[in-house]
Amino acid sequence: MQKDMMDNFQKMTQMAMDNFKKLSETNTLVGEKLAKEMTDFTTSVLETTTENAEDIAETKNYNDIPSMQAKMAQDLGQLVMNSARSSADIFADAGKIYANILEKGVKEASNNAAKAPSKSRKAA
Repeated sequence: MQKDMMDNFQKMTQMAMDNFKKLSETNTLVGEKLAKEMTDFTTSVLETTTENAEDIAETKNYNDIPSMQAKMAQDLGQLVMNSARSSADIFADAGKIYANILEKGVKEASNNAAKAPSKSRKAA
């Protein structure tokens, strides 16, 4: 019986270590994807702002400036929305991986519990 308990404990420990490794890998991947998204977003904001600022600076008709500023705000708003969608997709993908890890862990724990001899069965 003690050997069975030690075997089950060893299996559960190994499963926990495997799950922590998967979680760590997933977290690293999420961090990398978010860092890339933020870098791309920052680059796009700088490019859009520079282009629009140059257009505003070169205009001869000052009456056009408010509409040019509105266009710049619209362009920047679109960049924010695109980045938010990309970030949400990254988190959704990570959530699926986390759910899969949890589901496998619960299933494995359930299987191990079902295989473990109960005290009442041993006594009989």
